[in-house]
Amino acid sequence: MSWGSVAGAGARVPGGGGPLTCALPRQLGWLPTLWGPRPEHAAAIRSAVPAAIHNPVAKTVVAGRPAATGAAVAVITAGTSDLPVAEEAIETLLLLGRSVERIVDVGVAGIARILEHADRIAAAPAVVVVAGMDGALASVVGGLARGPVIAVPTSAGYGASFGGLAALLTMLNSC
Repeated sequence: MSWGSVAGAGARVPGGGGPLTCALPRQLGWLPTLWGPRPEHAAAIRSAVPAAIHNPVAKTVVAGRPAATGAAVAVITAGTSDLPVAEEAIETLLLLGRSVERIVDVGVAGIARILEHADRIAAAPAVVVVAGMDGALASVVGGLARGPVIAVPTSAGYGASFGGLAALLTMLNSC
C-alpha cells in the first residue's frame, strides 16, 4: 500500500484523503503520531512500539518526540472540560519541539484565578487559550499576553453555548 506524504504531526490516507485516524501495527513505521486511538488500539500500538507514549486525555499515541527547546508556550484552559482539546494542542507543540506550560481551570467566572498567572502569561512567547461556554477567556488573556494568542473554542459548556458556536463567535469578535 502506498501512503501519502507524512506531513507535520500526522499522515494522509491513500489517494490524498483526509488525516489518518487509525493505523494497523504493520504501518507504524510510517507514522510519527496516530490521532484518536481507542484504548485497545493504543495498547496494541504500544506493544508493537514500546517507546510510544499514549496520552489518553488527548487520545494520541506518539513515537519519537524531539527534545523541547525555547521558551515555553502557555496552554490555558477555562475549565477542566476543555482539557482534551488542550492536551491535543500540547501534544502538537511537543511534536514541534516546543516546551509547554499548562495553566488549567482559570476561567473568567473567577477572574482572580487567571490574574494569579499574569506574569507567566506575559513571559510566554505565544499562548493557546482553550475555552467553551462563551469563550471570554481568550479576550482576557489577550490583555495579559505580550505574544500572539491562539484562541480555540470548544463545545464544552452548558446553557446557550450552542455546541461551541457561542465561544467561536466571542473569540472572533474580541480580537
